Amino acid sequence: MWSPAPIIVLLLFSISQECNSVAVYEFQKVSPQSDSFLMYSGNLRRVEPFKEVSFCVRLRFSYLWEVSGFLQLRDNSTGQNKVMLEAAANINHIRVHVGEFRRYHFFRDNKRLESLSWHHICLTYQNGTMSSYLDGRLQDVHHGGFLQPISPTSLKIGAYDKEQSYSGNITQINIWSHALTAKEVEGLSNCVFDREGDVAAWRGPWTLHGDVSRFDLPTTKFCRDPEKDKIVVFPDVSYKNADHMCRGIGGKLYTPTNQDQYNVFRQRVKDYLGGKIQKCYPFWVGISDENEESVWVERGGKTPFDAFWAKNEPDGQTVQNCATIGPNGGGIEDAPCFHKKCAACLVPADVVWSLFGTCERLPSNTQLRAFQEEPGKLYFRGYTNYEIRKSGENWNWIDWRKNKTVAHHKSKGGSIPFGRKKWVLDEDYCTNKSGDEVDLLLTHCKKGSFSCDDATCINIQQRCDLKLDCLDKSDEKDCKQIRIPPFYRRDIPPTANSDTPLPVTMHVTIDKVDVDTRTMLMFVNFNLNMTWRDPRLQFINLNNDFTFNRMKQEYVNNIWTPKVDFTNTEGNHITQLDDQATMMVTRLGESILGDYTLPEEVELFEGTHSSVHLDRKYSITFQCQFSLKRFPFDEQECSMVLTMLSASHRLVVFDEKTSNVTFIGNGELVEYTVTKMMPTFSTQGDFSTMHVRVYLDRLWGHILLNVYVPSMLLLFISYLTLYFKTSLFPVRILAALTILLVMCTLFSQVSSMLPKSSYVKLVDVWLLCCICIVLLIIIFHTIIDRLQEEDNSETIKNSLKKMLGKDIISTEGIGSTEQTEQSNRNRDRLPSLNEAESWPPFQILVFTARFTVATTLAIFNIAYWTVAIYRPEFSA
Repeated sequence: MWSPAPIIVLLLFSISQECNSVAVYEFQKVSPQSDSFLMYSGNLRRVEPFKEVSFCVRLRFSYLWEVSGFLQLRDNSTGQNKVMLEAAANINHIRVHVGEFRRYHFFRDNKRLESLSWHHICLTYQNGTMSSYLDGRLQDVHHGGFLQPISPTSLKIGAYDKEQSYSGNITQINIWSHALTAKEVEGLSNCVFDREGDVAAWRGPWTLHGDVSRFDLPTTKFCRDPEKDKIVVFPDVSYKNADHMCRGIGGKLYTPTNQDQYNVFRQRVKDYLGGKIQKCYPFWVGISDENEESVWVERGGKTPFDAFWAKNEPDGQTVQNCATIGPNGGGIEDAPCFHKKCAACLVPADVVWSLFGTCERLPSNTQLRAFQEEPGKLYFRGYTNYEIRKSGENWNWIDWRKNKTVAHHKSKGGSIPFGRKKWVLDEDYCTNKSGDEVDLLLTHCKKGSFSCDDATCINIQQRCDLKLDCLDKSDEKDCKQIRIPPFYRRDIPPTANSDTPLPVTMHVTIDKVDVDTRTMLMFVNFNLNMTWRDPRLQFINLNNDFTFNRMKQEYVNNIWTPKVDFTNTEGNHITQLDDQATMMVTRLGESILGDYTLPEEVELFEGTHSSVHLDRKYSITFQCQFSLKRFPFDEQECSMVLTMLSASHRLVVFDEKTSNVTFIGNGELVEYTVTKMMPTFSTQGDFSTMHVRVYLDRLWGHILLNVYVPSMLLLFISYLTLYFKTSLFPVRILAALTILLVMCTLFSQVSSMLPKSSYVKLVDVWLLCCICIVLLIIIFHTIIDRLQEEDNSETIKNSLKKMLGKDIISTEGIGSTEQTEQSNRNRDRLPSLNEAESWPPFQILVFTARFTVATTLAIFNIAYWTVAIYRPEFSA
């Protein structure tokens, strides 16, 4: 069954919140920076000393001075009036004293105190740990302690003195003698409960001193979420100017999409104008179909917008390309874009403006809030003593405490000076003289954004990324990349004053290698990337993608860069800083926010946490030292020797851990295969050196087909001549001599292919042995022929008788042709084993020659190819 109890409880809670009011004290309402404060006039409740403490306060400042003190808890029991607890507010931190323990508590996540906005601040101290909270969230923690317990005798809220005073509203200050938990702090911040301090409670009593006034305020004013946006009106502007002005102040032209949104927004504009909406009608909405007829989109957008149109609207075709809200209701109507109508801008309520290009030391001096006194009249009030107001045709930057104008900007057509504008100084300021023209940037863009010249915001990563992102194209203008200090010297290495040398990482990427064995030269086409860090430099607005962080040549020529010599080359070759060299920077650490001296937002990256890369392609011929003893079955090594010439190895060295060599080319060369590459390092001499060792395995297929196979065939042919008829001596000797000549020619050709050396190469051994074997065969042929000639006819006759069993050779027929041929056939034929006892010497020598040469060839080949195949491990 439904029960109304929950609703009644919520209703009662809401009513109680509306009726529950607290005292609020306003400091320095009339006279900023005066000695205005509250004194706790009652007795502090805690009598015994305490070692833990907490305080919470809700404040809304009007102005911030260099020190805006708002709380002092003192101990005057000994007459020394010691400060036991003290707190002062600033734009991005609070300064706290607990006894002798002083710390600055900075706010996290770019949080800042904003003027005229309520903030809840708490601080707790327990067991040497001090924690700070802003709006219920933990901000900063410090560890330390104070020696003596707190024993307060007086409590002061507001100014320490006239110069260290607080301007604004304060309420709900309470002090406890124990540390609050994080949950309790969150509950106090969100008004879930209200708890009085046991040392000092906000209900007092208090004594007012100076410019202090009191009023009561319902807790809903600072416990509920504040309004997220507000209305700002500019009369009599065209659609283009209306959109520009709304975007310039951080807002937009609002476009309702339904009846409820239409009625609410129209009523808000009416309330802003004091119920007289006729003062500003019609007023522009944020859509148009200028780019494509009947396709209504927001300015700069592409997605069609479904607006709440009046009946029969839009009906202006190409004549009426913009839209308005009229005074009578009913919906949106189209209208010509050049007409001048009101601009009702919907602007975030928490917009804080920053003034860049000044030389102000305190960030609070550059922060402003925008206010509109009446439609079209805008002014900017600073957190301190500055404000920007329009007077006549000029916008004036005023120091109201000194009652003088710092600079002025001449308005053009009623424009507002937001964005990057030219201002003329009315007095000497910083290093500029009165009358000088300076650039100032008035912007609402938050941290992480870049302000275009027209005050519209883009992501700071889009600054100088080689793309036009601002509508006015100002994001690619004046791209500064490096801050070089005045004392910088490009001839001194970055770590000249350090005990450790600067490590330079070398990334060598080789895409082509060509080796000439005869000249012992290696041609290398490679990309050299040198990486180092220079702590002396600051880099500006680095992109996450380092390829967008390419440094201009003017910076490359003005900063220190490593100078590397390619030592073992023909001629002198060193690294170059010409147009072919590319320098890029990689961001490795977090950025720090730049100061307000430049008329633009900058992110600064310290050189300690940024890597500089210098990249260039080289084509260089290196000298090699080859040992060709095992040619063509050899492995070779050729080195690229790189020497750091920038400074001795006590100042600059190659980084052995991160340097590397990569080969991305074709490893199959004409003569070699690239097996591997590796770097080695040395600091033996005065300078650090890096050897890029290229290991090569010779491709011996070409030599095998052109030297070994032909020579082996020639050996086989020369061996076959031992089987020719012994009577054909001219044929045998001519064949052997021809083969010997070919062998010598082959040997000469191979020798001409290789560099001259004093040692014998493996291929020389082969060819020389082949020549010797052929020479041995020739010697055998000569001896065989000589022995054959010495054999007389008697010897031949006796031998034939013994073989044939009869005397077939008569003394009368010795000279006949038939008998001579028979004698030659029998002489050329080797005798059988049974006839071995009657072998003539030349036939024995033929058999011996065949056996000897065959055995020599076999032993030689086995020995040679065993040595050739054996590959000793290649030593690096």
